[in-house]
Amino acid sequence: MSRNKKQETRKKRVPVGRRKLSMTVEDGLIPNDSIGRWVNDVGGQLQRFLDGGYVFVYQNKRGVTGKVGDDVDNENTDLGSKVSKIVDKTARTNSNPVRAYLMCIKKEWYEEDKKEKMKSVDRIDDQLRTGTSDIKEDRGHFDANIKYKA
Repeated sequence: MSRNKKQETRKKRVPVGRRKLSMTVEDGLIPNDSIGRWVNDVGGQLQRFLDGGYVFVYQNKRGVTGKVGDDVDNENTDLGSKVSKIVDKTARTNSNPVRAYLMCIKKEWYEEDKKEKMKSVDRIDDQLRTGTSDIKEDRGHFDANIKYKA
């Protein structure tokens, strides 16, 4: 075997001190009109995201392989064609390691959701600036509808 053939079949060398980006995805995997997000398959999260308009990202669409991260080996080992990665081997769901799935949502819907979330954040920011709060604990532990002195 020639030296060039050996170099082609050898695994890519990764410098020891280099930070690995394990959750990056290959260009072209997420459509241009969408925003991607990793979602762990725990506690019904996948269904929540599906209900919210997210869809799974699949391998082999638009000529891309679905390679995840910059690891030497592709850890996208889901038996289906959904792009996924094992994210926690110690915490288990149904005796399997926790797997994250790549999902995406249309940018338009993402921006709508973001604006709605910002309303709540802005309300809390206003309360912090003014020293007031409308937080009420229904178990009788506290009532934080108090005016604080700066």
